[in-house]
Amino acid sequence: MPDFGYTTLTGASGADYDVKIYTCGSNFNEEPGVFVLSSEYSLFHIVDQFPCDVFYVGETDNIAKTMANDKEVHNNIREFNSDIILFIPEADADRRAEICKDLREAYIS
Repeated sequence: MPDFGYTTLTGASGADYDVKIYTCGSNFNEEPGVFVLSSEYSLFHIVDQFPCDVFYVGETDNIAKTMANDKEVHNNIREFNSDIILFIPEADADRRAEICKDLREAYIS
């Protein structure tokens, strides 16, 4: 699963999260983590222009299965014309829930 770079998202708590940037349609490895659906005109622009539009924040124990099979995620990708997926690898389920909450409070109104 090749990524297109890294950037940082800042949660409502002030914590910074290093995220990998992927395009929709990327083939993901089976790994747990937090994902963010976003949209920008180019990958180069997104790195320089954060914060970007964030449409959805979710967590999963398997990003590959979520991106392949989760209808809610697919609906959000279509509804918001999301073309960027930001991913934070995180194995601990409790920590994933904390990160999701922090990012939702910061980016989702």
